[in-house]
Amino acid sequence: MLNGGENITFTGFTGIINQTEWDKMVNGSVSIRFYAKDKWGLEAYSERVVWKDTYAPTSSINFSPHSGIDIVNETTEFSIIADDGSGSGVSFIRYKINDSSWITYNTPFSLANYPYGATLITYQAVDQVNNYEMEQQITVHRTDTTSPTASISYTPYALPNMVIRTTSFSITATDELFGSGISSIRYKVNNSIWFDYIFPFNLSNSDYGEYEITYQAIDVAGNIEAEHVITVILVPESSQPGIPGYHLSVIFCLIGLITVIIIRKRFKVKF
Repeated sequence: MLNGGENITFTGFTGIINQTEWDKMVNGSVSIRFYAKDKWGLEAYSERVVWKDTYAPTSSINFSPHSGIDIVNETTEFSIIADDGSGSGVSFIRYKINDSSWITYNTPFSLANYPYGATLITYQAVDQVNNYEMEQQITVHRTDTTSPTASISYTPYALPNMVIRTTSFSITATDELFGSGISSIRYKVNNSIWFDYIFPFNLSNSDYGEYEITYQAIDVAGNIEAEHVITVILVPESSQPGIPGYHLSVIFCLIGLITVIIIRKRFKVKF
Protein backbone atom coordinates (compact mmCIF):
# COMPACT_ATOMS: atom_id res chain seq x y z
CA MET A 1 0.00 0.00 0.00
CA LEU A 2 1.36 3.41 -1.02
CA ASN A 3 0.35 6.38 1.15
CA GLY A 4 -2.78 4.55 2.31
CA GLY A 5 -3.95 3.81 -1.20
CA GLU A 6 -4.95 0.57 -2.85
CA ASN A 7 -3.55 -2.72 -1.60
CA ILE A 8 -1.53 -4.56 -4.22
CA THR A 9 -1.09 -8.31 -3.63
CA PHE A 10 2.25 -9.95 -4.32
CA THR A 11 2.42 -13.49 -5.60
CA GLY A 12 4.78 -15.34 -3.30
CA PHE A 13 7.05 -13.64 -0.81
CA THR A 14 8.55 -11.01 -3.10
CA GLY A 15 7.23 -8.62 -5.67
CA ILE A 16 7.61 -5.33 -7.48
CA ILE A 17 5.76 -2.17 -6.61
CA ASN A 18 3.03 -1.61 -9.13
CA GLN A 19 4.25 1.01 -11.62
CA THR A 20 0.79 2.50 -12.16
CA GLU A 21 0.32 3.07 -8.44
CA TRP A 22 3.86 4.42 -8.09
CA ASP A 23 3.28 6.88 -10.93
CA LYS A 24 0.27 8.24 -9.06
CA MET A 25 2.54 9.37 -6.23
CA VAL A 26 3.73 12.95 -6.38
CA ASN A 27 7.34 13.84 -5.67
CA GLY A 28 8.19 13.82 -2.01
CA SER A 29 7.66 11.49 0.91
CA VAL A 30 5.97 8.15 0.10
CA SER A 31 4.90 5.70 2.80
CA ILE A 32 5.07 2.06 1.75
CA ARG A 33 3.23 -0.38 4.04
CA PHE A 34 3.90 -4.09 3.63
CA TYR A 35 1.28 -6.52 4.99
CA ALA A 36 1.73 -10.20 5.73
CA LYS A 37 -0.90 -12.76 6.84
CA ASP A 38 -0.21 -16.21 8.18
CA LYS A 39 -2.25 -19.32 7.58
CA TRP A 40 -4.25 -18.66 10.75
CA GLY A 41 -5.37 -15.34 9.38
CA LEU A 42 -3.21 -13.25 11.68
CA GLU A 43 -2.00 -10.11 9.98
CA ALA A 44 0.84 -7.68 10.63
CA TYR A 45 2.59 -4.94 8.67
CA SER A 46 5.87 -3.06 8.39
CA GLU A 47 6.16 0.46 7.03
CA ARG A 48 8.98 2.25 5.24
CA VAL A 49 9.10 5.89 4.16
CA VAL A 50 10.97 6.73 0.97
CA TRP A 51 11.43 9.91 -1.01
CA LYS A 52 10.21 9.98 -4.58
CA ASP A 53 12.33 12.18 -6.89
CA THR A 54 11.59 12.36 -10.62
CA TYR A 55 12.68 15.94 -11.17
CA ALA A 56 16.10 16.74 -12.56
CA PRO A 57 18.25 19.33 -10.80
CA THR A 58 18.90 22.72 -12.39
CA SER A 59 22.27 24.38 -12.95
CA SER A 60 23.56 27.79 -13.99
CA ILE A 61 26.92 29.11 -15.15
CA ASN A 62 28.52 32.35 -13.98
CA PHE A 63 31.40 34.46 -15.33
CA SER A 64 32.48 38.09 -15.56
CA PRO A 65 32.93 39.12 -19.23
CA HIS A 66 36.16 40.76 -20.30
CA SER A 67 33.98 43.15 -22.29
CA GLY A 68 30.41 43.33 -23.56
CA ILE A 69 28.19 40.44 -22.49
CA ASP A 70 30.02 37.46 -23.98
CA ILE A 71 33.62 38.51 -24.66
CA VAL A 72 36.06 36.61 -22.46
CA ASN A 73 39.81 36.12 -22.41
CA GLU A 74 42.25 33.44 -21.33
CA THR A 75 41.95 34.35 -17.64
CA THR A 76 38.14 34.56 -17.41
CA GLU A 77 36.87 32.00 -14.87
CA PHE A 78 33.60 30.09 -15.24
CA SER A 79 31.80 28.62 -12.23
CA ILE A 80 28.77 26.32 -12.30
CA ILE A 81 26.26 25.86 -9.48
CA ALA A 82 23.34 23.41 -9.26
CA ASP A 83 20.31 22.92 -7.04
CA ASP A 84 17.92 19.96 -6.65
CA GLY A 85 15.34 21.69 -4.51
CA SER A 86 13.66 19.12 -2.26
CA GLY A 87 14.90 16.24 -4.40
CA SER A 88 17.53 13.63 -3.70
CA GLY A 89 20.39 16.13 -4.00
CA VAL A 90 22.96 16.93 -6.66
CA SER A 91 25.31 14.06 -7.43
CA PHE A 92 27.64 15.84 -9.86
CA ILE A 93 27.91 18.58 -12.48
CA ARG A 94 29.66 18.16 -15.78
CA TYR A 95 30.58 20.34 -18.76
CA LYS A 96 32.29 20.18 -22.14
CA ILE A 97 33.97 22.76 -24.40
CA ASN A 98 32.98 22.66 -28.06
CA ASP A 99 33.29 18.99 -29.05
CA SER A 100 35.36 17.82 -26.08
CA SER A 101 34.38 14.87 -23.91
CA TRP A 102 32.47 15.51 -20.67
CA ILE A 103 34.54 16.96 -17.82
CA THR A 104 33.39 16.60 -14.21
CA TYR A 105 33.09 20.05 -12.67
CA ASN A 106 34.99 20.48 -9.41
CA THR A 107 36.48 23.98 -9.50
CA PRO A 108 36.13 27.08 -11.72
CA PHE A 109 37.77 26.76 -15.14
CA SER A 110 39.03 29.04 -17.91
CA LEU A 111 39.44 28.80 -21.68
CA ALA A 112 43.22 29.33 -21.61
CA ASN A 113 43.79 25.98 -23.31
CA TYR A 114 41.12 26.39 -25.96
CA PRO A 115 41.24 28.16 -29.33
CA TYR A 116 40.69 31.84 -29.91
CA GLY A 117 37.19 32.67 -31.24
CA ALA A 118 33.62 31.51 -30.62
CA THR A 119 33.45 28.81 -27.94
CA LEU A 120 30.46 26.64 -27.01
CA ILE A 121 30.17 25.56 -23.35
CA THR A 122 27.66 22.78 -22.59
CA TYR A 123 26.82 21.83 -18.99
CA GLN A 124 24.31 19.86 -16.92
CA ALA A 125 23.67 18.52 -13.40
CA VAL A 126 22.74 15.01 -12.31
CA ASP A 127 21.04 14.10 -9.00
CA GLN A 128 21.47 11.18 -6.63
CA VAL A 129 18.85 9.03 -8.41
CA ASN A 130 20.30 9.74 -11.88
CA ASN A 131 17.85 12.36 -13.05
CA TYR A 132 19.79 14.19 -15.79
CA GLU A 133 19.14 17.84 -16.38
CA MET A 134 18.55 18.82 -19.99
CA GLU A 135 21.85 20.05 -21.43
CA GLN A 136 22.40 23.80 -21.04
CA GLN A 137 24.56 25.79 -23.47
CA ILE A 138 26.16 29.20 -23.82
CA THR A 139 28.41 30.61 -26.53
CA VAL A 140 31.16 33.03 -25.60
CA HIS A 141 33.84 34.65 -27.72
CA ARG A 142 37.37 34.14 -26.47
CA THR A 143 39.54 37.13 -27.29
CA ASP A 144 43.32 37.39 -27.01
CA THR A 145 44.75 39.89 -24.53
CA THR A 146 48.34 38.60 -24.44
CA SER A 147 50.93 40.33 -26.62
CA PRO A 148 53.15 38.29 -28.95
CA THR A 149 56.91 38.09 -28.49
CA ALA A 150 59.52 39.06 -31.09
CA SER A 151 63.27 38.46 -31.17
CA ILE A 152 66.05 39.66 -33.46
CA SER A 153 69.13 37.74 -34.53
CA TYR A 154 72.33 38.62 -36.37
CA THR A 155 75.96 37.53 -36.48
CA PRO A 156 78.32 40.28 -35.22
CA TYR A 157 81.30 41.08 -37.41
CA ALA A 158 83.24 41.54 -34.19
CA LEU A 159 82.10 41.11 -30.64
CA PRO A 160 80.13 42.31 -28.90
CA ASN A 161 77.97 44.34 -31.30
CA MET A 162 80.03 45.49 -34.28
CA VAL A 163 78.46 44.91 -37.69
CA ILE A 164 79.26 45.68 -41.30
CA ARG A 165 77.04 46.82 -44.15
CA THR A 166 76.28 43.25 -45.26
CA THR A 167 75.37 42.01 -41.79
CA SER A 168 71.86 40.53 -42.01
CA PHE A 169 69.23 41.13 -39.30
CA SER A 170 66.36 38.64 -38.95
CA ILE A 171 63.26 39.11 -36.77
CA THR A 172 60.92 36.32 -35.72
CA ALA A 173 57.79 36.43 -33.56
CA THR A 174 55.59 33.95 -31.72
CA ASP A 175 52.15 34.20 -30.15
CA GLU A 176 50.87 32.05 -27.29
CA LEU A 177 49.69 28.55 -28.27
CA PHE A 178 46.01 29.54 -28.32
CA GLY A 179 46.53 33.18 -29.21
CA SER A 180 45.13 34.98 -32.24
CA GLY A 181 48.35 34.67 -34.26
CA ILE A 182 50.93 37.14 -35.60
CA SER A 183 49.53 39.97 -37.71
CA SER A 184 52.75 41.89 -38.41
CA ILE A 185 56.31 42.63 -37.30
CA ARG A 186 57.82 46.08 -37.67
CA TYR A 187 61.17 47.80 -37.07
CA LYS A 188 62.88 51.15 -37.32
CA VAL A 189 66.49 52.32 -37.35
CA ASN A 190 67.27 55.25 -35.04
CA ASN A 191 64.42 57.73 -35.55
CA SER A 192 63.22 56.47 -38.90
CA ILE A 193 59.61 55.60 -39.67
CA TRP A 194 58.35 52.08 -38.93
CA PHE A 195 59.05 49.50 -41.63
CA ASP A 196 57.03 46.31 -42.01
CA TYR A 197 59.40 43.39 -41.59
CA ILE A 198 59.08 41.05 -44.56
CA PHE A 199 62.57 39.61 -44.99
CA PRO A 200 66.06 40.11 -43.42
CA PHE A 201 67.58 43.57 -43.79
CA ASN A 202 70.98 45.25 -43.39
CA LEU A 203 72.53 48.70 -42.98
CA SER A 204 74.03 48.84 -46.47
CA ASN A 205 72.97 52.45 -47.09
CA SER A 206 74.05 53.80 -43.72
CA ASP A 207 77.12 55.75 -42.59
CA TYR A 208 79.55 54.22 -40.15
CA GLY A 209 78.64 54.74 -36.51
CA GLU A 210 76.24 53.68 -33.79
CA TYR A 211 72.64 52.66 -34.56
CA GLU A 212 69.58 51.70 -32.53
CA ILE A 213 67.27 49.09 -34.06
CA THR A 214 63.78 49.07 -32.52
CA TYR A 215 61.32 46.24 -33.26
CA GLN A 216 58.01 44.75 -32.07
CA ALA A 217 55.25 42.32 -33.09
CA ILE A 218 51.47 42.80 -33.32
CA ASP A 219 48.91 39.99 -33.18
CA VAL A 220 45.58 39.55 -34.99
CA ALA A 221 43.63 40.77 -31.96
CA GLY A 222 45.61 44.03 -32.03
CA ASN A 223 47.86 43.41 -29.03
CA ILE A 224 51.09 45.39 -29.56
CA GLU A 225 54.26 44.10 -27.97
CA ALA A 226 56.42 46.50 -25.96
CA GLU A 227 59.27 47.88 -28.07
CA HIS A 228 62.63 46.08 -28.03
CA VAL A 229 65.81 48.02 -28.75
CA ILE A 230 69.31 46.84 -29.60
CA THR A 231 72.40 49.00 -30.27
CA VAL A 232 74.97 48.06 -32.93
CA ILE A 233 78.07 49.81 -34.29
CA LEU A 234 78.50 49.88 -38.06
CA VAL A 235 82.22 49.66 -38.99
CA PRO A 236 84.21 49.16 -42.19
CA GLU A 237 84.72 45.54 -43.05
CA SER A 238 88.50 45.83 -42.53
CA SER A 239 88.11 47.10 -38.96
CA GLN A 240 88.96 45.36 -35.76
CA PRO A 241 87.14 45.94 -32.46
CA GLY A 242 87.90 49.46 -31.24
CA ILE A 243 90.64 50.12 -33.91
CA PRO A 244 89.05 51.39 -37.14
CA GLY A 245 91.43 50.96 -40.12
CA TYR A 246 93.58 48.47 -38.21
CA HIS A 247 94.36 46.25 -41.23
CA LEU A 248 95.18 49.27 -43.42
CA SER A 249 97.56 50.69 -40.79
CA VAL A 250 99.40 47.40 -40.53
CA ILE A 251 99.84 47.28 -44.31
CA PHE A 252 101.21 50.84 -44.41
CA CYS A 253 103.66 49.99 -41.60
CA LEU A 254 104.88 46.89 -43.42
CA ILE A 255 105.36 48.83 -46.66
CA GLY A 256 107.32 51.51 -44.77
CA LEU A 257 109.52 48.93 -43.03
CA ILE A 258 110.33 47.15 -46.30
CA THR A 259 111.17 50.48 -47.96
CA VAL A 260 113.59 51.38 -45.14
CA ILE A 261 115.33 48.00 -45.41
CA ILE A 262 115.74 48.36 -49.18
CA ILE A 263 117.18 51.88 -48.83
CA ARG A 264 119.56 50.70 -46.10
CA LYS A 265 120.91 47.87 -48.22
CA ARG A 266 121.24 50.01 -51.38
CA PHE A 267 123.06 52.90 -49.73
CA LYS A 268 124.50 50.97 -46.82
CA VAL A 269 123.16 53.52 -44.43
CA LYS A 270 123.97 52.92 -40.83
CA PHE A 271 121.30 53.65 -38.26
